[in-house]
Amino acid sequence: MLRAVLLASLLLAAPALAQQPPPPESGKEAEELAREALDKLMRAMGKLIQSIPQYEMPEILPNGDIIIRRKHPPGQKPPPKEEKT
Repeated sequence: MLRAVLLASLLLAAPALAQQPPPPESGKEAEELAREALDKLMRAMGKLIQSIPQYEMPEILPNGDIIIRRKHPPGQKPPPKEEKT
């Protein structure tokens, strides 16, 4: 029974595999797709890094308390960075 289910799923998946678009035919097209993907990845990484909280150096108060302040407290947006063009 299990073999029949596996065989049926393989047979049903074969037409889906055949319907995939053909790979890019020119090297330039593939290069452009790779460049776009890398650009999107770099923008996503930049947003990820900006979303990670950043902290100042720890301060030790005279009573022994240690304070670690955020550089950009919640609700306060960090200053906009100049984009390179």
